[in-house]
Amino acid sequence: MCLHHIFTSLYSRIKNKFLRHGCPSDGFDDYFQEALLIFYKRINKGKAPVNKERFIGTACFYLWMNDKKNRIINKSIDGMDFIDENDTEHNDIEHFLFYKHFKSLPTQSREIISLSLKGISVHEITARLQLPNDKATINKRHYWKKKLKTMILSDPLYKMNYAGKIPD
Repeated sequence: MCLHHIFTSLYSRIKNKFLRHGCPSDGFDDYFQEALLIFYKRINKGKAPVNKERFIGTACFYLWMNDKKNRIINKSIDGMDFIDENDTEHNDIEHFLFYKHFKSLPTQSREIISLSLKGISVHEITARLQLPNDKATINKRHYWKKKLKTMILSDPLYKMNYAGKIPD
């Protein structure tokens, strides 16, 4: 399939979706062109996506989010170091996925995870957040970390980049 055909058939549909989600129209052309290059590279590797629109749309979204953060996603989210800075191939995607799902958690669970990853003791977390006891804090921390991991692993962008699966 010709890239020109893909461009003409998908450009306006994907652009309209992005405009509805707050993407500025002036930068969309760059995101779309870059997404087409990613799509082309994927085809050359023999891994053609089943759903072209979803693949290119997801790539555009990721590029927009990356640009929105000034193409610099710190290795620190709320002061938490969780990715090796030298792993440049996966750094941006991992940070994006972590932050995307982390910010969707309830406030108290984000606080529990943040404090825990900062090395704050369970007893101190219990006191700061006024939880009933240390056992409740441990249970909540375990539950929300597991929930966060499940959310990241089930994300289509994760599957596309790490599990070798293409989102439907």
